[in-house]
Amino acid sequence: MSISNIKEPETMSENTQEDDLLTITEFADIVGMTANALRHYDKKGVFRPATRGVKFQNEYRYYAPTQFMVAKMIRVLTDIEVPLDEIVELAKNRTPETVIKLFRKHKEKVQNKIEFLQEALSVISTFLELLIEGISATETEISVIRMPEKRIIMGDTNGYADSGSFYQELRKFYCAQHEPKLNLSYPVGGYFGSMDEFMNEPSQPARFFSLDPKGNDRIAEGL
Repeated sequence: MSISNIKEPETMSENTQEDDLLTITEFADIVGMTANALRHYDKKGVFRPATRGVKFQNEYRYYAPTQFMVAKMIRVLTDIEVPLDEIVELAKNRTPETVIKLFRKHKEKVQNKIEFLQEALSVISTFLELLIEGISATETEISVIRMPEKRIIMGDTNGYADSGSFYQELRKFYCAQHEPKLNLSYPVGGYFGSMDEFMNEPSQPARFFSLDPKGNDRIAEGL
């Protein structure tokens, strides 16, 4: 895929008909750009119009249908934040090798960004679920409901006899080596072996856990 197949007005094909050409507004609507963006690309040498009004006695920009694919590719590259200077350089020195190199480079960047956004979406969804559940709860009501299985990251047994501090044990949980690696963005909770344990010492959970759904530990489905 070439980045620029633009021909200067004097070298345009004689087969190009006036009726085939599009105004900048018409072309922008079709390719999903703005007219201002196309003017900017023209000034920067990224993407030039097919002609500048030679046949129409004006300086307006006109585009050919054969430029649709190139414009779409430029739109993709700018959407993934490829610098315009890099696109211009590619247009000047394009070869199959340089295009492949560019695509491979930015394919990896896009993949990393997708993974980051998927993780961010998972964190937001987890907090949203907890907030909706919490805001709908009342202090005077006890409900028994069936919960789906959840994957979590469970920490080691807390040793209050050694540290005597909730926060020291929480810090140990955050700093410990976990598999998979602990994502600190997810909510952390306290695990109690029984209701009696919770009632006796609610500030000392037996273990801490993260609601990271990539964890190898599980909260079983059930009531």
